[in-house]
Amino acid sequence: MTTNMVRMGALVLVGFLGLAGCSEPPEKAYERMVFHAKMGNEKGFLSGFTKRSQKVVKTMLALRRTYGSQSSETADPYLSLVLDKVTQVEKSTEKVRACQGASKAETNVAVLTVTNDDETYRKIKMFECEEGWKVDALILQGDWNKNPENEEDR
Repeated sequence: MTTNMVRMGALVLVGFLGLAGCSEPPEKAYERMVFHAKMGNEKGFLSGFTKRSQKVVKTMLALRRTYGSQSSETADPYLSLVLDKVTQVEKSTEKVRACQGASKAETNVAVLTVTNDDETYRKIKMFECEEGWKVDALILQGDWNKNPENEEDR
């Protein structure tokens, strides 16, 4: 009986370790972030962003609460980023600062095309950090400012 329990425990441990090494796909990370936003879970929504951009997004959310409908759509993280459906995912690698802070490092990147079924399409870039796939609001805003044609209906 003891030997069987040890074997079963070892199998469970091996299975758990195998699953722990698997990263969820970027579209699932995005969908989780959207879910938290729709449920009003600000902490969960913020967890979808890189550590370096969480403070900026948190400030933008505070401004949204303070000014409500007077705030600009482009300055509202919910209106800019929370769309219902991922229609396309393109993966590549880039040398960026998104996850590592001060130093640039080769990072897996996914560009998600997302929509709300109302012909609004946006491209949202996510980076694979140690904690999983994250949006870096600083890089995203820079990309949107450089290429406004990427964001139809923005």
